[in-house]
Amino acid sequence: MTRPYSPEQPPSTDTTDSSEKIATGRSAATRTKRISKHFTWYSLAQVVNLGLPHLLLFPICMHWAGEAIFGRFVYALGIVNTVGTSPTTGLCDCLLRNMSGVRSDRQPLLLRTAFVLACSVVSVLAVIAIAACLLLIVFDAEGQQTYVWISILIIVVACQNIVRMNIPDLTVARNFAAVFVWQNLGRVLCFLALPGLLLFGPSGMVVGFGAGYLLALAATLCLRRKVFLGTPQFDSTMAKRISASWSILSLSTLFLMSSHYVHRTVLGSFAEFADVSIFFAAAASLELCVLPATTLSTFAISMLSAHKSRAKFTATFIKKYAAVSLLCSICSYWIFVWIAPLPVKLLYPKVASQAVQLMPVMGIGVAGSLLIQASRPFVLRFASARALLLTSIVSFVSHLTMALILIPLWKLRGAAWAYSAGTTIVAASWFVILLVCFLRPTGTAPDNGSVDNFDSA
Repeated sequence: MTRPYSPEQPPSTDTTDSSEKIATGRSAATRTKRISKHFTWYSLAQVVNLGLPHLLLFPICMHWAGEAIFGRFVYALGIVNTVGTSPTTGLCDCLLRNMSGVRSDRQPLLLRTAFVLACSVVSVLAVIAIAACLLLIVFDAEGQQTYVWISILIIVVACQNIVRMNIPDLTVARNFAAVFVWQNLGRVLCFLALPGLLLFGPSGMVVGFGAGYLLALAATLCLRRKVFLGTPQFDSTMAKRISASWSILSLSTLFLMSSHYVHRTVLGSFAEFADVSIFFAAAASLELCVLPATTLSTFAISMLSAHKSRAKFTATFIKKYAAVSLLCSICSYWIFVWIAPLPVKLLYPKVASQAVQLMPVMGIGVAGSLLIQASRPFVLRFASARALLLTSIVSFVSHLTMALILIPLWKLRGAAWAYSAGTTIVAASWFVILLVCFLRPTGTAPDNGSVDNFDSA
């Protein structure tokens, strides 16, 4: 029933509040929809990036080639990945930290300058590494096959490094559909390893694996030539500033990434290649369980890359965030130990019984890695480059020290304990950097502009 009009109570004509509420609601809904779309593409990219090799390619290779040959392959891959994509991962991190603070008219020049630096450094490193392998082939006849495989995989990793240069500008622009394509093009094409294995044997598997990444590099140079080969091509002043920050971040990434491959490399040196396959199967299955956290962490880095200031993240928010992260890390151990045997039995049935025995030990480290994933977005975006380098050195030294002590003593079991001990130490260091960076009254990074002061012009 309509309320009658009363002169004492005239009808309200002020619709400002309601209009603002409607506009705010629509804005929030639009923002949520946009972020959901970004996250869907980004999650799909991460799932495919990890899932294709670990859920399909590697299990099939182990099944067709056998534990010993596959163990040799992942041993060689582990050696190459001790450096891996750290040169351009550090450079991409450098660009993500700074691109939003560089003037928009100079951002293309920043990207092209970085691309020239990346190609130069990666080419020099690849030539030096391949030359070292050729010398080892001459002086160590027994390990010739392994050194040949390593040489091929060096070329693979060089291609991966250059293709990674597609990521920074697309990430800052929130074009996650394109990021999905470039992150996974090589992953799809490297399935050429399977026909290579069937037609030419174990070495054909390695060549086919490498051919996929060569094709991905060719696509980059062809389809994005206007982005990377425009004019002006290079700025020497900007290059000096990039190099100063890049060298720290690449060393940081090198130490951090290589720690993931230390255990299988040391294990392959002190035990049989079949043991490397067992350890790899256990670690791969446990890390699949952390995939949701890894995806959220890397997506958060991408979203934070567009923000110039950290002022919106209050001390109260960080304290609550840290407490929830710590609680989730502790509680996740039992979930991982319960779930992880399922994929290892499905994907690596030949070594499943031995791999499952390692999981109660390795699960400690995987649970601790949640603290790393929780801390990483804020630390990588806002902490100083020196803090990142310190954290990564702690990571590498912790894993290497534990591996060199425990693996010669206990072989496969020692590798499991070294994995967990090293990861726990690393998790603690990332967590401490997060708290120090955000809770100390004087911050470790500026609240606006380019974090590393790139935009000098």
